[in-house]
Amino acid sequence: MNKELKEIEELISTGKVQEALSRLSVLADKESNSTILIHIGDVYCKLQKMAKAMNCYLKVIDNDPDNKKAKNKISMISGILEYHYKDIYNP
Repeated sequence: MNKELKEIEELISTGKVQEALSRLSVLADKESNSTILIHIGDVYCKLQKMAKAMNCYLKVIDNDPDNKKAKNKISMISGILEYHYKDIYNP
């Protein structure tokens, strides 16, 4: 599986996120682990689908409450979703 994850990471880094997502989905169907879910969440972040990414990271926390990577990603997405551009409301 490590070889497969390396190939998927390469796809993500080269911008082939849809292909990476489909391969990750196949892996997730076979076996659920934190690394796969974090990669799926990362792909959703690249696709600007923050809610789906957040769900992936929360599943990681459900299975592994001490996972720092997932906690950091949840914090990052929360910050993005809470951001308000206040000047747009008070010209």
